[in-house]
Amino acid sequence: MIVPPVSPDQPVVADPQRLDQIVRNLLDNAFKFTESGSVTLKIARAETADPEDSALAVGTGAIAFSIADTGIGIEADKQQIIFEAFQQADGSTSRNYGGTGLGLSISRELAHALGGKISVRSKLGEGSAFTLYLPESHLQKSTEDGVEPLAASAGVQAYDESAIAPSALSTESEDGAAQYAGSVANRKALVVDDDPRNLFAMRILLERYQMEVLQAENGREALRLIAQNPSVAVVLMDIMMPGMDGFETIRRIRTDLNRPELPIIAVTAKAFPEDRERCIQAGASDYLAKPIDEKQLIVLIGSSLGN
Repeated sequence: MIVPPVSPDQPVVADPQRLDQIVRNLLDNAFKFTESGSVTLKIARAETADPEDSALAVGTGAIAFSIADTGIGIEADKQQIIFEAFQQADGSTSRNYGGTGLGLSISRELAHALGGKISVRSKLGEGSAFTLYLPESHLQKSTEDGVEPLAASAGVQAYDESAIAPSALSTESEDGAAQYAGSVANRKALVVDDDPRNLFAMRILLERYQMEVLQAENGREALRLIAQNPSVAVVLMDIMMPGMDGFETIRRIRTDLNRPELPIIAVTAKAFPEDRERCIQAGASDYLAKPIDEKQLIVLIGSSLGN
């Protein structure tokens, strides 16, 4: 359940792209680590002062975006290391749930870039609450710099269950997607992702281009579906998954299933050059960073099919 209790007449102004990425990352983690119960998003004026930062104290107009869950929680002595790249509070977390990867590390850096900060409160076994604080002084400055206001009433729209970012494409990309639209139609795609929201979003996107879509929530299910469906024409592979991750799944498709020719596009939030290289070394045909641009994805699928 997501609850946005901010009235439409109190706009929240910030860099929409950065704000969207921070809240999306926090929500993704909350859903990932919450098997039962609830995930709640609240947007409101900050109610408590931060004595270490006058810009975020009560009375300065700080806005708090709080994402609370009833998930697995985090031990007190591990609540800061999780903001370091690729760190987990417990090694078993990655095996059971998939990693947080760069999500929290990037979110913290983006928050600093917006003049804010992220705090965490958590109790092991009872859940966590991550709060993004943004000072009103910075929000006002964003408006002066020409950044469009993001109405609070529309804030949750950006976090609708989708991994697909709004398109911001060149004419070349638009033309390319139109060129490949006919050639990808009626082809079978397998989408592999442990997050059901991402599976839903990708299925809707691909079906828009008349593709037939199979879905797998883990690597073992992906191997089974490929073995049972030799007509699968392309695989969209998430990398950070619990159990068998995307790297291992790709390797086993190439070796155990003997499918060296099958196009496999690695789809991951890891966006550094070395991450792309690691995907290619594992056997991926190509690589696409999240959030996904649908036109770029269709161009990539079409070209990988040799059309």
